[in-house]
Amino acid sequence: MKDTGTCEILVNDKAQRKEYNKLSKIFRDIIKPAGADGKRKYTDKGLLLENLLREAAFVRCVLSEARAKIEEEGIETVTVNASQKFKKVTPAVQVYSDYLKTYTQLINSLVTYIPEKQERKQSRLAALMMDD
Repeated sequence: MKDTGTCEILVNDKAQRKEYNKLSKIFRDIIKPAGADGKRKYTDKGLLLENLLREAAFVRCVLSEARAKIEEEGIETVTVNASQKFKKVTPAVQVYSDYLKTYTQLINSLVTYIPEKQERKQSRLAALMMDD
């Protein structure tokens, strides 16, 4: 256990973009569905979902950085006050805990928008039947 006074968590833009791209592939058809002309255009719901995806990507990156700090520094730190020693959690643990709650809520919100595989198959079948 180290005595750490500060906890600096830096979020990498490249990691954020990577996470956003991973999430946006899942929601691509909801954010920008293909129109009759074949071009993809934003829907109103899509604009809101895109913002949620950006937030989820940011929070996910903070979580991974906080986790790396926890693995590096440990869960607890010792604070010395005169002749007394106190054990307390590192700041990264508190950050991880707070952001995990936020991430869980964001993902639960996003999961409700993922179409089920059966629905996707049915919509493909419906599209094939319409072509006849």
